[in-house]
Amino acid sequence: MTQNKAQKTATRQRMEATGEPYSVARRAVRAGDAMAADPDPAGMTPEERYVREAEAAGIDAAQIEAQRAAFQAQQRADRMQETADQARLRAEQAAEAADQSEERAELAREAADLAEDWADEAEQARARARAEQAQRAADQAR
Repeated sequence: MTQNKAQKTATRQRMEATGEPYSVARRAVRAGDAMAADPDPAGMTPEERYVREAEAAGIDAAQIEAQRAAFQAQQRADRMQETADQARLRAEQAAEAADQSEERAELAREAADLAEDWADEAEQARARARAEQAQRAADQAR
């Protein structure tokens, strides 16, 4: 049975908040580090918090640098994923706009075909010109 449940709970909460290993979080909680009471001080990034706490816990520089690199890589991956999501949304919107342009072009062609039955030459020419213009717009949207 756990002897000090409060300490273990505080250690696990700190691990979750900071992403640090159990041993580092346990040392910080045992030392009564002010960071244990406030795992997210204003203006400090998780990376900065980890470096500060790891140095205080006696972690060697190579491990600190490896974790810092991991934090930076994760941040870059998150930004790239967000950019990819935005690009995907823009592509979907552009495809929808192209589809709408294509529909308008088709309607203009149908109007030009109908105009051949009842319109004079000038009206037919205007209808064809509108259909061609709509088709060019649709092609450009694609």
